[in-house]
Amino acid sequence: MKKRPTIADLAEASGVSISTVNRILGGSGSVRADTIERVQNAAEEIGFYGLGVIEDRKRRALPSYRFGFLLQQSTRELYRLFGAKIIEAAARRQHEKIEPLVDFVDLLEPQNIADRLEVLGRRCDAVAIIAGDHPLISQTIHSLRVRGKPVVAYVTDQSAPDRAGYVGTDNWKLGRTAAWFLAQTTCTPGRVAVFIGNHRYQFRTFQTQASGPTYESTRRI
Repeated sequence: MKKRPTIADLAEASGVSISTVNRILGGSGSVRADTIERVQNAAEEIGFYGLGVIEDRKRRALPSYRFGFLLQQSTRELYRLFGAKIIEAAARRQHEKIEPLVDFVDLLEPQNIADRLEVLGRRCDAVAIIAGDHPLISQTIHSLRVRGKPVVAYVTDQSAPDRAGYVGTDNWKLGRTAAWFLAQTTCTPGRVAVFIGNHRYQFRTFQTQASGPTYESTRRI
């Protein structure tokens, strides 16, 4: 009959002391997360009987964070997909415990968005937001920053100097690329109209000249 691995065997297999293994199994004392993971891997290899206890200690030793995500209209499939993928990504994290709080704003008035951002910021360690740029939102970002709550803009950037970062495309580069592309595809000077299919946006008409495009007028569609 094969001998059941002992604590001493586990300590030797994982390259740690017997006291370290005892601290992990007993849940007492501080042990680094990477050390617990090494002991867990060794326990799996040698078939140690206390593997479940070690796995539980590893989960409890992981750093824990609560992140808020303020999305826009809950009726839009795109934002519902964002929310679902955020939750999936948080569940896949192995070296920290992430609790995602996903909130949707259906009333897109700046004051309402700022209020919802404030509430979410109180509950979370950090917040990410999709919203149009507005002074009221910038003020809330500043207020949260003062209290040590980072706010990251994504998809749509914020001009607030206190934002912690931005995740999305560089619209200035996109605009310059589009202007270059239009200049390359126009054979003679003339007018070019750019149509955007949403009533909240504008389209601009501009003249193409030898020196490049110049804006002529702007109106809402």
